Amino acid sequence: KLQNTQDNQQAPTTEENTQSGGVAVAAAVGVNTGIATTVAKVGKGRTISSTGGALKVSSTNHTDASAKADGSQIDSGKTDVGVGAAVALNVGISTNVAVVGENADIQTKGLTISAVNASGEKSDFVAEAKSGAGAGKVGVAGSLAANIVVNTTVAALEGDSTDDVDSKGAVVNAHGGDILIEAANMTTSTVKSGADVVGTDAAAKVGVGASIGVNVGVNTVVAEAGDKSEITNGKDFGLNATADHTATTDVTGGAAGAAVSVTPLAAVTVMVNTTTAQLGESPVETTLSGKFSSTADHTSSTKTTATGQTAGSDVAVGVSLGLTSAVDTVTADVERDINATNGVEVNAKSTAISSA
Repeated sequence: KLQNTQDNQQAPTTEENTQSGGVAVAAAVGVNTGIATTVAKVGKGRTISSTGGALKVSSTNHTDASAKADGSQIDSGKTDVGVGAAVALNVGISTNVAVVGENADIQTKGLTISAVNASGEKSDFVAEAKSGAGAGKVGVAGSLAANIVVNTTVAALEGDSTDDVDSKGAVVNAHGGDILIEAANMTTSTVKSGADVVGTDAAAKVGVGASIGVNVGVNTVVAEAGDKSEITNGKDFGLNATADHTATTDVTGGAAGAAVSVTPLAAVTVMVNTTTAQLGESPVETTLSGKFSSTADHTSSTKTTATGQTAGSDVAVGVSLGLTSAVDTVTADVERDINATNGVEVNAKSTAISSA
């Protein structure tokens, strides 16, 4: 499933002439909400049989969502007061699930459960706000860009739930075939917020360029065979969760050409990333004529930048705050007995880079 949503706003400039000069205002607001849900499922209690072929349950997802706003006011030469404002708010919620439900009875020559990105694609989430002001006396520009993203990717052979009377999850007899449970998600989350004020007259008194960028993401990737599910008579069994998440927050601001110039900036990035490959508890031993291999492979990069430039002939004040909070949890877990002729591998890999 591909979903691409966006809202791009370019502000017109309005002017009002007064006895002492003109007032020019430009304002833009871009708001976008993108919600994409993709599910492939074999339902609870179903029986799937095939003597010569495998069962494949596959879900593929690609979601892009963006909001952009440009509130740039331009001095026509007669402007005493110039105001530029821009707000961009982007909310992206993407859910990608492939599942074989609890109590299902799978009697096929192999099994694949796969929830992944579209081939060669990443899901991109963007919020951009730009504002500018130029005036002979007072210029004020303010920008706010916010990106709120929740990505959930799950490939699961369901275990036993706590709200039913039986005590068994999905049951798989692979009849000598390969088994693969895989979940993968690759994303980028980008926030850009900029404000620029320029005094256009020697008598310019005040210039304020304020900019805020907020980037929040919760990314979850899970490949699992749940508690009390059963897997027997397989050949090779792969249980893999793969994640690659990049978050960038870039906030800029400037004020110049006035007696008093002020540039307050704030850039905040909060990312919570979880990648899990889990073979849950079971009273039944997993039996394989080949190899068991499980890998949780996680890569993340989180970068926050706040850059201000302030120049005032009498007073110049610049305050920049850059804050990054990145929490990455990577787990590869086996909680049941395995009898595999060609060995067992359990791997957890993590590369996490954060900066502010």
